[in-house]
Amino acid sequence: MAITNAKGPQTGFSIMETMVAVVVLTVGLLSVATVFSSSLEIIALAQADSIAQHQAQQMIEGIFAARNTGAISFSAIQNQGTAPGVGIFKDGMTAALQAGPDGVMNTADDGPALEIGPNGRPLSNFQRQIVISTVFLQDGISPDPNERKVQVWVQYRLGRMVRTYTQVTYVSTFR
Repeated sequence: MAITNAKGPQTGFSIMETMVAVVVLTVGLLSVATVFSSSLEIIALAQADSIAQHQAQQMIEGIFAARNTGAISFSAIQNQGTAPGVGIFKDGMTAALQAGPDGVMNTADDGPALEIGPNGRPLSNFQRQIVISTVFLQDGISPDPNERKVQVWVQYRLGRMVRTYTQVTYVSTFR
């Protein structure tokens, strides 16, 4: 029965209409919350990707700078396992320690402190690896004595996800 007054009958929302509106509103809010949390993850991922890219580039630039200034010789631009007693680069993934006195990352004189990221915090979830390999002459057999391939991997963990950034370049005896 409708209630009447001077202006006419008054009706309201039924309980079913209210429940449907609440369900629709809840679904909408949950969708917005999911998009928001995904956006935050993407922002964190973009920042970590940027740090990894910067670390790899910094490592390569350090090698070229040390070679150009004479801080390290071309013969020292090798992995320790490949050229024991000559090569200066550590084998395998290592913690992102600050470069030592030679100014080159991933060498025996690194550390003990972790590298500091752009946000002012240590890069404790980052690891780095440099692999120096032989470049062969056109015959495919003879090693080129004047050139080496440099591969840099920067790996980091973000939540359950592990990502790796790779950069490749070549270094030669020529400056």
